Amino acid sequence: MSDFFREFFCEDHGPSTITTTIVILNPYEPSEELLALLSDPLYTNRIKYVKGSVMSFRSLDKVKAKEAKAVFIFAGWTGERGDIGDAEGVMRALVITHNIQFFFYI
Repeated sequence: MSDFFREFFCEDHGPSTITTTIVILNPYEPSEELLALLSDPLYTNRIKYVKGSVMSFRSLDKVKAKEAKAVFIFAGWTGERGDIGDAEGVMRALVITHNIQFFFYI
């Protein structure tokens, strides 16, 4: 995640990206590594973590997903909680596109 955040907030992407807020929606508690990253002064006001699921309309409303300019789905990423495979990534993308106008899939 740190590589993604560093690249996302790179000044080369323009001033609007630097002022963008990222919301992480995940059904699990954040790992110690992610908590440390979120407490970094570079990201404190830029990244918010919300426990929830894209499969839940309530969670999508909670993070104001319909107002998002982009959505990134990390499929095929293996972390502490196990592998997020392609099938699950596709399902998440379908749920999001059904409920949100615009998305990016990576």
